[in-house]
Amino acid sequence: MQNGHTMYAMKSISSLEAKILEKLFINNLLTALERYGIMKQYESVCEKADKKTVGTKRRRKRKVVEGNQGFLCMYKYFFKRLFDILLSFVGLIVALIPMLFIIIAIKVDSKGPAIFKTYRVGKNKKPFKFYKFRSMRIDAPEDCAPRLLQTDYVTKVGKFLRRTSLDELPQLWCILKGDMSIVGPRPAGLSEHDLVEARDRHGANSVTPGLTGLAQVSGRDILASHPEEKALVDGLYAKKITAWRDFKICIKTVGKVFKSGEIVEGSAALNEALSDESKKEIEEAILSEKEETTTVAQQGIVYAEEKTSAETGGEAVV
Repeated sequence: MQNGHTMYAMKSISSLEAKILEKLFINNLLTALERYGIMKQYESVCEKADKKTVGTKRRRKRKVVEGNQGFLCMYKYFFKRLFDILLSFVGLIVALIPMLFIIIAIKVDSKGPAIFKTYRVGKNKKPFKFYKFRSMRIDAPEDCAPRLLQTDYVTKVGKFLRRTSLDELPQLWCILKGDMSIVGPRPAGLSEHDLVEARDRHGANSVTPGLTGLAQVSGRDILASHPEEKALVDGLYAKKITAWRDFKICIKTVGKVFKSGEIVEGSAALNEALSDESKKEIEEAILSEKEETTTVAQQGIVYAEEKTSAETGGEAVV
């Protein structure tokens, strides 16, 4: 029994001595590392490793941002036009028979050609030939802004066409030619100088005009009679053209056409105030634009910090 206690005591002493020796060794090792400057080099390596990790995360984040921006550019300058060509071509084929019936109805209802031809303001304020089904009598003023026309000129068939937006079908040809797009600011008339000037201020003249647009789903005829507000909304669209936004506008357009809401003909729209729904949609569009601007500014700050870090000895972010 005594031998067992003796052996246990000796093992405990040996374990304690080993721990003491281990601690002394570590302390002596750290002292030696500090004396010869090795510890500072180790800390420097760790600091660089941390910077490299942060830099890698920033690079990954920037690659995601640049990837998104690259996709947006591809859609805006390539896929959007591709979709316009495909959709307008298919649309012309599908609508061919209905368009023939519309032509016959127009010819029976009133004298004059079935297709109304005029010039509208296109991208970068370049005029282009504009087509639509004639919805007014032939004695209606040709160079008058639509919002200033008197409703007396509208024919019986024309009222139906304008209410259902079927008078816009010939513009599929304008889209196929490249003068227009499916989605974009509605082309202004050559006499609508106030609207063109307002669009200049908001940057909306730099994009291709469309069959439907953000302003059309935010107020339709009523908003069209408020040039400054219309130009503001058109400018918001021009600053942020995305596939998702175009898709939402198309869906909302279908709803607006079937709902037949906010349709006020000619000069009567000048006396109409914007609906609460339109005001809300405009406010949401402005808020969305502010959030987008804030995001871009934050990205700029991150890039500036990376550049400053690289210039002051940190890892250069490529």
